[in-house]
Amino acid sequence: MERNGVFNPILSRMLGERIHVELKDDGISIEGRLAGFDEKMNLVLDEAEEIFNGHPTIRYGRLIIRGSSIVSIHS
Repeated sequence: MERNGVFNPILSRMLGERIHVELKDDGISIEGRLAGFDEKMNLVLDEAEEIFNGHPTIRYGRLIIRGSSIVSIHS
């Protein structure tokens, strides 16, 4: 994926690492290994799973998360 924009240095350092992504939806977050991103902060995660109230609920495998639905990202 193209890696231009403000988040390039931060997300580039996280490539290949397991990250935690909090979404705008009520209490839902996703954890997975960052495989790629683009200038809109859309993310591609491998080994992704949904976390609800601190517990894994659904395993997705490869997942694309739209940047506009992200509240925060941390590793």
